[in-house]
Amino acid sequence: MSSLKQQLQKLKVPQQPKHLQTFIFDERESNLIEIDSVYKIGLDGLEELSKLDERFAVYQETLFSSTSKQLNRDLLTIKENHALSQSISSLLRLLSGYFLLKSAHCVIEYLIRRYSITIYDQASILECILPYHSTPQFKKLIEMISPELKLVDKNNSLASNVQLQRIISFLKYECSRYHVLERDVLVSECHRHLGLIEFVCQTVKSAYQDKTLS
Repeated sequence: MSSLKQQLQKLKVPQQPKHLQTFIFDERESNLIEIDSVYKIGLDGLEELSKLDERFAVYQETLFSSTSKQLNRDLLTIKENHALSQSISSLLRLLSGYFLLKSAHCVIEYLIRRYSITIYDQASILECILPYHSTPQFKKLIEMISPELKLVDKNNSLASNVQLQRIISFLKYECSRYHVLERDVLVSECHRHLGLIEFVCQTVKSAYQDKTLS
């Protein structure tokens, strides 16, 4: 088989890492848990959240529709991926106010498995979890996200995307050193890195515009 044919064949069959990323399961068992099971867990979590906040219900027909189980982001166009990321970002901002609930963790598990948000949507994850920087759940997600931006926001300047990469690198480094990220460490970095302050301010602004501030 020629090199080109091999590449095309890889596109047809989604490639899976040695261990699928997981937020709520043991990593060694992640490959044994099929997408149908993860989907059911995520959908149940979304339904529980919908009982607390009816705004979650709309995502049952979009990001959590039954057809979403067949989606492969690697095969989508850049335009399609940006549109999908907008919907994911909206959900994650809403989810922020409920992040410590088990039902929220179940939703995030499906977003990781099906939509590869740790690769495509790092900024949206940070917007969701930054208020919980002193929790082990924050540390785990930071360890999972990719330091490289696979889907660059076309609305951001090059400088903004470089700043985002710096923020991710800082958080990953600090989380590798400590059990949790303490407030004083975060504040010290804000004094050194204007981009982090700007990111926090933009996060608050977006949450206000989406009416997801709690």
